[in-house]
Amino acid sequence: MHRQKGFTFIELIVVIAIASIVSGIAVPIYFNLRPSMQVNGAARQIMGDLMWARMKAVSENNDYVVTFGTATNSYNIYDDDNGSFTLPNTSPYTVENSELVKTINISDKYDDIEYGFVPGMQNMSGDILAAGSSTVTFSPAAGLVWFKFSPNGQSNKNGSVYIIPSKDKDNGNEDRTRLVTTITTGRVMIKRYDPATDEWK
Repeated sequence: MHRQKGFTFIELIVVIAIASIVSGIAVPIYFNLRPSMQVNGAARQIMGDLMWARMKAVSENNDYVVTFGTATNSYNIYDDDNGSFTLPNTSPYTVENSELVKTINISDKYDDIEYGFVPGMQNMSGDILAAGSSTVTFSPAAGLVWFKFSPNGQSNKNGSVYIIPSKDKDNGNEDRTRLVTTITTGRVMIKRYDPATDEWK
């Protein structure tokens, strides 16, 4: 006689109960980890784009300029192949749109991530960051926050970009703050803030 195969009602109930328990544990863990995943992704995005701009400057033997929109959590990369990027005498500066290669808005790509930090944190030099301190530290000129990579791969300025989950900025949580920093040798690094030691590691 052929025996029928399949799940019994009891087995089905047990499977549903186990799935409910697992999802009840996994979903809160995911939502707790999500801001860290988002801020790490944003930091890697910025670092990757800056390294790409540096590589292009070297391979094409011309300057690549990076400008930051601090109010919009964005940055633009320009291929300055004709050397026309010069600082103006008046603000604001308008760049040649024909040289625009890439525009990235961090908040659009990574939900609830923005340029920022928690006031009271220390910067890499050990100074306290105040509420009005700049979230992008490349020296501004004529109203424009910018720097460039030269054909030798070097940057004309040292500077950093602070990024943080928006909720952390509001509630004073410092440990998920990231810093993407560029030094004049052209090296780009990501650093994490350690509230226990007030250091960037």
